[in-house]
Order: sequence, then C-alpha cells, then structure tokens
Amino acid sequence: MSIKSHEAEIETWATVFGLSNRTVELAKQLLQKVIGKKVYSMSRAQLALYVASIITGEYIPLAYFSAQPKLVRYDLRKFFGIELSPEKLVEIETRGLCRVLKLDRVLCEASVCTAVNTFNELKILKNRRYTALALVAIRLVARHMHRWVSLPRHMFSPLLYGAGKIARKYVEACIDKAKTVATQLQQQSPPQT
Repeated sequence: MSIKSHEAEIETWATVFGLSNRTVELAKQLLQKVIGKKVYSMSRAQLALYVASIITGEYIPLAYFSAQPKLVRYDLRKFFGIELSPEKLVEIETRGLCRVLKLDRVLCEASVCTAVNTFNELKILKNRRYTALALVAIRLVARHMHRWVSLPRHMFSPLLYGAGKIARKYVEACIDKAKTVATQLQQQSPPQT
C-alpha cells in the first residue's frame, strides 16, 4: 500500500469524524513512524489518526476501528512512546463517543467521571469492553439528567455485567462535579460581543 493510499484513508476517516486539518496533518506526520512496520491493533492509517486525535483532543472511539485495547496500548508504546493506562483508555473512549454523539460538556464530563470511577472499581475489562463501559455511563448519566441519547445501531452492545450497579453509585456526584466545572468555566470566559 502506497503512502498516498494511507493518507487517503486518513482523510476519509477524518471526514467521517469531522476532524480538523490540524489533526489530519499531524496524523500524516505520525504515519511516517509506522510505514513499513508491522502494526497489530488496526491499520497504519487508523493508528496514526487515533494517536493524532489523542494529541489534539479530538478523540476517536476505538469502537469504530474494531481494535483490541491491549494491542492498541502495545502499538502506542512501541511506535510512539505513549504509555496509555487502561483508565486513560476508558476516558478516551468515553470522550470519543461524546464527540461522535455530539453530547454537551456537562453530560460528557459526567459520563467520563462515571466511566472512569466504575472502571477503577471493576478493575478488569476484557477485549473491547471499554466501549460497553462508556455506553453504560453515557446512558445512565443521560437518564439521570432526563435526556435521551440516540445511539447508532452498530453501537448497541451487550450489557456489561455489574457495571450498571457500580456506575449508579457515581452518577449523581459526577453530574454535580461536571456542572460545577462548567459553571466555573462559564464565569471565566469573556462575555460575547
């Protein structure tokens, strides 16, 4: 596969996710580190774009790349020197889903808080269960805030045993924390003219 076809794949995915030119250009630069190398977690273009999205904060959920989190963490460490803890992977997955679902800041931050706290209590998530955990958190937080979140059909996943019960313990505190942070940020931002 030529470098041009890898770059075309990056641009296609970037269009799907509505990523900025900054993320696309960074992904093309990062692609140079994996060209000609054996990548285990996903395609080279996807890996470069995933890393770029983490660096720029325009997170992409792994659910779209069908990647094994363990292999993703291995590739990130091997090719980019990025040490990604499982907690950080849960956070990135949740933020990525928030982005794709176009959730507001409070709902997103409360979902991230809920997912990470739930993970810390669960301790183990096998294979692609990071997405399932993120979805449990988003659904619970949305329901608690009396909101409806419409999930694309391909995102429906089997229930994560025990996660809902654990997550319920954190939802209220996480929503309060997210609202407090959002209020503080609003007060700090200059008035619109």
